[in-house]
Amino acid sequence: MPEEGWYLARDTELKGFFVVVGKRKRTFTVQADLRQGGKRASSIRVAIGDAGEISTRTARATANDYLAQISRGQHPKDERRGSAAGF
Repeated sequence: MPEEGWYLARDTELKGFFVVVGKRKRTFTVQADLRQGGKRASSIRVAIGDAGEISTRTARATANDYLAQISRGQHPKDERRGSAAGF
């Protein structure tokens, strides 16, 4: 753990999956580009969970799922928007 600030520890196997290591906690996170109409709409960073509460294997599986959703143009934490729009 750093004495001040934070840093990223990237996974060597799954691109876009990493741990944000802060002074008090470590958070599994995923980041990828959301594309709409073939163009990059935005870069999304989504927290998966606290490294002290879920295993690396579980976090990696969740990251894989989130990355698949992002590649399909969906925000993984945006179920509300889809249902509100009548999807």
